[in-house]
Amino acid sequence: MNFDEITFVIFDFETTGMSPIYGDHICEIGAVKVKGSTTLGQVSTLINPQHPISPGATAVNGITDEMVAHAPLIREVLPAFLKFIEGAVLVAHNVPFDLSFLAAAVYEQGLAPLPNLLIDTLILSRKLYPQYSRHSLDELRQRFQIFYPGAHRGLGDSLTTRDVLWIFLDEIKRRHGEDFEYLLKYHGPPYLFPARINSDLISYPPELLEALEIAIQERRSLFIEYVPEGQKRSSSRRIDPYFLTQRGPYVYLRAYCHFRREIRTFRLDRIVRLNLTEYPFVKNVTD
Repeated sequence: MNFDEITFVIFDFETTGMSPIYGDHICEIGAVKVKGSTTLGQVSTLINPQHPISPGATAVNGITDEMVAHAPLIREVLPAFLKFIEGAVLVAHNVPFDLSFLAAAVYEQGLAPLPNLLIDTLILSRKLYPQYSRHSLDELRQRFQIFYPGAHRGLGDSLTTRDVLWIFLDEIKRRHGEDFEYLLKYHGPPYLFPARINSDLISYPPELLEALEIAIQERRSLFIEYVPEGQKRSSSRRIDPYFLTQRGPYVYLRAYCHFRREIRTFRLDRIVRLNLTEYPFVKNVTD
């Protein structure tokens, strides 16, 4: 399928803090829907998170508790947002962060996992322009001279990411062609919506969960010691963690395994040790 035939929804959440694992919530949704070079619609709304906004979050996005006090609740906003993204490929800059909050919101409302594929412009930036060391949205704003009102706000960042996506798609077209497979050549497999995790079953060491959270949010590799099922000895490997998922009583980590050179699933209780690396997790593009 050619790029111009795909409906993309580029979205950005502002939140009360860094992770839904620690009780943080969405306090603003911004999104823009496009097909080809045509913008089909926009969403921009504050949300009352019913949770204090951390000083750190306010310092970044400028959203205060007073601003959201009379805003609608997530349960009032989410149905319309889910209708807006229906059938679209979702795009965000640093997908794991926004996806973790979207999954939390969906599951808190008792809804099923979403079928949408998700594409991360952060990965595309690192793959398309490896000569640069920085790939934050602020860096891309300056590099490509994209300036919308409301930097670090939902709609402003969504519009910026939309223009970044268009630039990246044009670059992929120039290098290869217009088929979606060429986007995946740089991105790798798209993100999928994670299965629900029953927090009552997570009894893993906090330091393990914290390291995983950092690695997923910052897209950093991990070195792990892992005991494969049916074996007694652990083996070392470098992985790029994507997200956590659950099957029955066990929690699993989906990750790219550099040892096997493929995406693998690791049972969390079989990871006996892990360490964050300084590597950004970007696989090499092969022709």
